[in-house]
Amino acid sequence: MQRDRQGGFTLIEALVALSVLAVSATFLLSATERHSRNTIAVSDRMVALWVAQNRLVELEAGTLDLSEYVTLAGVRWLVTTALSETSDPGLARADITVSPDGDPDGVLASLTGFLDRMEQG
Repeated sequence: MQRDRQGGFTLIEALVALSVLAVSATFLLSATERHSRNTIAVSDRMVALWVAQNRLVELEAGTLDLSEYVTLAGVRWLVTTALSETSDPGLARADITVSPDGDPDGVLASLTGFLDRMEQG
């Protein structure tokens, strides 16, 4: 006696296929999440560098009233500026660090620049 077999998947085959699909989807979602976090981190570092560059330009322009906090791109940034003398009396060194407000140890950008201190005559 011969059994009439219909085409299709058995229950075990369907469960194995669904398990493979579930594991693959999990890996895909975690990779997507990791990529999103990395993109946000790069964006934050880029904006922090802009803040540091803006501070250097402010120093070069001779702005005296420099705030410790700056808001750019909807984020409040803590800007630390350290001025020091160099071996050249006509130059001053400016070390600028930028971190998100509330995380002073989480420095996202550091910039060192040199300022012309020679009197124009």
